Amino acid sequence: MMKRILISILALLVVAGLYVSTLISAPTPPNHQVFIGGEVLTMDADNRIAEAVSVRDGIIEQVGTTVEISTLVTDSTAVVDLAGRTLIPGFVDAHGHFPGSGQTAFTVDLNSPPIGDTESIPELLEKLRAFGEKRPDGWLIG
Repeated sequence: MMKRILISILALLVVAGLYVSTLISAPTPPNHQVFIGGEVLTMDADNRIAEAVSVRDGIIEQVGTTVEISTLVTDSTAVVDLAGRTLIPGFVDAHGHFPGSGQTAFTVDLNSPPIGDTESIPELLEKLRAFGEKRPDGWLIG
């Protein structure tokens, strides 16, 4: 009998926890947000830097000066003052090799462009030779 009560209480707690987790989900962003007063890296082909950006329904609506973007503000707009900070729209690093970042301290970069600057076999061999002079008793890792 006691076992049955404990199982019922446990099941109730699990269901309650699941219900509460649905209530504590991430807040929905406002329909219209304006970011002003900073540097906005546009990531366009010309690498323009703007002062402000307007985002409506999760889509970048307009990029420009603080004066231009301020004309789009209404009573329902959420205005975020960047206070001189930099905004990078859409920056998501979906693929990284973070654990290998520390390896650069003890390896030679033999990557070809665009990752590295090794463009030929003679250049690769020269990099290995120069690195080997710095580590005469160790392995050459590249």
